[in-house]
Amino acid sequence: MGAEVTVLIRVRAIDRESIANVAIVDLLPGGFEAVLQNPAAREQTDSEEDDESEENFAHWQDRLKTGGNWTADYVDVREDRVLLYGTVSTEMAEYRYRAKATAGGVFNVPPVYAEAMYVPTLRAHSGAGTVRVDDKAP
Repeated sequence: MGAEVTVLIRVRAIDRESIANVAIVDLLPGGFEAVLQNPAAREQTDSEEDDESEENFAHWQDRLKTGGNWTADYVDVREDRVLLYGTVSTEMAEYRYRAKATAGGVFNVPPVYAEAMYVPTLRAHSGAGTVRVDDKAP
């Protein structure tokens, strides 16, 4: 418990040159939470005025990404999931982030879902799995 793992999401377009406005939903297994790379910057942003002007949107940063060749247009980190939005091309796109184990046990790893927001017939999902978290040293 308390250890961090790297989550790797891979996605690409098969039948088209690119697909715009793709929403990727990565449900976190129970007992895991996403790790922000710069939590101090988030607290600073939260403490600022909640004015929804264009000025505030210009300062958006992806504080979750730790690697990969794909840059999301927007990332929404929630308690139980990570939502990624962006354009996908025929090149294999990789997005990496860190998750931390917060509880012990055996947990189901839900599939990752992707769907074109404005063409709902374009969708995909990964396979599911399980992960075991215990307090034993490796």
